[in-house]
This record gives sequence, structure tokens and C-alpha cells, in this order.
Amino acid sequence: MRVMIVDRGPPVVLHEIIETIRCQMAGCGRIERRDRMWLFTRYGFYSISVMTGSEKTCIRARRNGHLQALHDRFARLRRCEITISEASDYRYRMLVPRRAWESAMLELVREQTWSNFKNEVARFNGCDDYERALHSVWAIMREVQAKGERDVRKLSGRPRTRR
Repeated sequence: MRVMIVDRGPPVVLHEIIETIRCQMAGCGRIERRDRMWLFTRYGFYSISVMTGSEKTCIRARRNGHLQALHDRFARLRRCEITISEASDYRYRMLVPRRAWESAMLELVREQTWSNFKNEVARFNGCDDYERALHSVWAIMREVQAKGERDVRKLSGRPRTRR
């Protein structure tokens, strides 16, 4: 598992993990493996899945408004339908051609001009519960950093993998 926190950079990648799973996703068929990452942007929070052997990327969100914000910002994504899945962990989903998602990610990086991510989210969206959640994430990750610094002597030099 790799964790990267960037307060002054392009969209914050909080968590990236690869795990072997079997699942069924709408329109994706049965898959053996899914690469995922969490992405925090000024537009919202997303869990991105890349299906092995597929040219589609599944963008999942907890709020419809976060996916709608991507539609509003990126014309190429407007063709991608936002679906609602009552039985899934992430209620709102959008299947996006991989190249369209890569293009959107590049634009996210290029539009980054702010020096403080949480302040930009507040400026862009107002002080809502998404912005407050980012402060909670920041505090939790600060604790992870502090614990990591205390535990650095316990590391064997080999990264742990999660299965």
C-alpha cells in the first residue's frame, strides 16, 4: 500500500491499493482484479477503479453532485451516464473511456494554481461537509505520520503488501 499526502500539489491522491477480488459491476462483467485509488479534488471525492482488460474506468462517488461537477467541468465526460446503485458501497458511478479519464486527469493537474488544497476546496465549494471531512482526513494522516516516525526503527526495510 502506498500513501501520499500532498497539501500543495495537484489533486491529492490519499490512498492507492491493489487487491485481488471477484465482483460484478454494472456493464463491466466479471473481473478478477481491480486497481483503485482515492482522489480528492476541489470538485469532490472519487474512488477510481481500472478494470483489468477493460478500456473503461469506473469513477465512483458518495455524492451525485461530485460526479455532476466532473460533467460540468469536462465536456468529454458529459457523454458518460451517472448511474445510481442502491446496493453498492459507492452509490453513484460513471463508466468513462480510459483515454477520456486520462485527459481529465491531465487537465486537473494543469488547472492547479492554489497553494493550499483545503482552502481551495472551501473557496470553490464553500464550507460544506466535504471541506470539513478533508480537515478530518488531514488530522488522521498527521497521526499516521507521527506514528510512522515513532515506528521507523521497527521496519525491516521491506514494504508490507496487503492481500
